[in-house]
Amino acid sequence: MDENQMNQMNQMNQMNQMNQMNQTDGIYGQPAVAGVAMMTPPKKKKTGFVIAGIIFVLILLLGAGAFWGILKYREQQDKDESVEMVEAFMKAYGRLRLEDAYETFHPDVRDGVIDEQLDKYMMSGLTGLERYLDLYFGDMELTYEINTSKKLSEEELEDVLSDIDDAYDADLDIDKAYVYQVTEVFSGKNGTLKIREDYFVGKEEEDWYIIAVTTDKIVKDNVSFSITDYLTTEIIDEFMVLYSEAISECDGEKMEDAYALMHPEIRDVFIEQWMLQNGLEDMGDFVEQRNSLFGGFSSEYEILEITYLKEREWNSILRQIEDYFDTEFDFGMRSVWQFDLKETFTGSNGTVVMVENYFVGEEDGKWYIIDINSEEVISDTLYVQPTYSSAGGYSSATEAIEHFLYSFEDFDVEEAYMAFHPAIRDYALEKACYYDGADDAEEYSEMIHSLFGDSLSVTYTITVKQELSENELAAFSMILWGSEIPPANISDACMYVLEEHYEGDNATLDRAELIMAGRDGGKWFLYNSTIVPEDFDMNLFNF
Repeated sequence: MDENQMNQMNQMNQMNQMNQMNQTDGIYGQPAVAGVAMMTPPKKKKTGFVIAGIIFVLILLLGAGAFWGILKYREQQDKDESVEMVEAFMKAYGRLRLEDAYETFHPDVRDGVIDEQLDKYMMSGLTGLERYLDLYFGDMELTYEINTSKKLSEEELEDVLSDIDDAYDADLDIDKAYVYQVTEVFSGKNGTLKIREDYFVGKEEEDWYIIAVTTDKIVKDNVSFSITDYLTTEIIDEFMVLYSEAISECDGEKMEDAYALMHPEIRDVFIEQWMLQNGLEDMGDFVEQRNSLFGGFSSEYEILEITYLKEREWNSILRQIEDYFDTEFDFGMRSVWQFDLKETFTGSNGTVVMVENYFVGEEDGKWYIIDINSEEVISDTLYVQPTYSSAGGYSSATEAIEHFLYSFEDFDVEEAYMAFHPAIRDYALEKACYYDGADDAEEYSEMIHSLFGDSLSVTYTITVKQELSENELAAFSMILWGSEIPPANISDACMYVLEEHYEGDNATLDRAELIMAGRDGGKWFLYNSTIVPEDFDMNLFNF
């Protein structure tokens, strides 16, 4: 091969190498020369896109973790806030601050829940329930333990809200709710009650409330206390408080409130019979009489014995009540108890200690006093103790004196002595008959009629009027009547000396008479009538 051929060969090789290096042509990279073998150049790694993707994934993972953490925090916060309601309820209930305890309940169910509890224990208010719980357990102590907690699903919450609506007519708008199973232990000197309950706590807007409580199981109950012991003690306590306040305050309406605690079938008959026996017209008269009798008033009582009456015993007592009041009653009592009370009534005039039987029965969930019987007077240091036989009394001392004297014009001695205080009326009449030689008032009247003839007139003049102090009245009562039949407590009393003139068809009589009159319970009565001897120095009355 000559030199020219060699140069041509080298040029062709260089052209082939150039074609191999420029193997593509156009934007889609199609082969430039068909049928010529080509070598593919190595691809360049896209490291920028990989790093960006990793960062994006990391950001997503971090965001998801943060979101999950926030959810967990909020859920824990919800649990903490919701369980606080249960704990607040328990702490207040354990301190017997029930009003504070029930403040943890949703306002729309609170009253219904409270009424439910009061009905269960037959109480009239939370104060009574607090006292009952303390008495029931004997210095109550409450400990508790929250066993489990669970967040309610939407379906479970819907079921709970439906039950609440049915029970309390409350359509609650609760966003979320938890249920806590709590073991409660109530203990005291009377025993222990261990109970397991479920507390449902719901959130409305930003506030948490207890929305329902259901009893799961009573684990232990060995409390030795009868609910009847408390319920009937409550009504007796209320009666005694009202009774004492009525007397001390001279409040007839408060006394009516006291006797409103008696069963309505017996109340009016009991009061009517009572007034008749004591010679009174209404509660106001009774209050004034008792206040005057004691000279101020206070009372206390102690329950000596509590007896549950069986049906046979209760029916026997019912028959006695019906016989006494001459009527028939249909109480329909489920439970009847007898309480023997030692009562102490105290005033400035002395003290009376007595035992009375209170009969208390339950009918349709309500408790009533159905009878009160006096059993025994243990001690009586009062220097006054009236035993009224009929009503009476006058607006002034003069009116009482005139009734006494003018009754003789009709020859009616018994009517004349109606002017005397009922406590000593019979005794004063008996004394007058004795001193004038008559066996009774009728014979005394016949003697006067025989002495004066068919017609008699009486006139008088008050010559001496002397007011008496409290001590003088007490001394006078003891001297005149002795310790067996003292007169009632009297006030504003006066001693009068009268110049009297009796003019009849057959005779005329002039004499002086000492009469004492006093006021008791707003009414005036006579307490003494004594003939003054003719040779008596009248100036001695002016002391």
